[in-house]
Amino acid sequence: MRDESTSRAIGLLITRQLRRLRSGQRGRPLAEPVRCTANRTCCPSTCAAAVAVGLKIEGEPENWLIVDGKLFVFAGPVGAGKMRASPADMIANGQEHWKTLVDAPYR
Repeated sequence: MRDESTSRAIGLLITRQLRRLRSGQRGRPLAEPVRCTANRTCCPSTCAAAVAVGLKIEGEPENWLIVDGKLFVFAGPVGAGKMRASPADMIANGQEHWKTLVDAPYR
């Protein structure tokens, strides 16, 4: 298990990388999703809180949270607060909605 300072450092590195990937593409999602784990595909610019309620919108690299060693990006700071309040519910809802959203366009 990572301590908070290690998680924060990893999050900052990921934020910088997302900014670099998105430079010149502001307002557009990343063209290709990335392989996050062995059997799952996700897009690092998708707002986790939006997916949890059935929407697909872009997250901002400045709004992120690491839960159980996994990075979640949000469109704004409110999403991270909702994740802190009920991470298991948000993750479960997001996994269920992602099945129908994976190929949907961004709003």
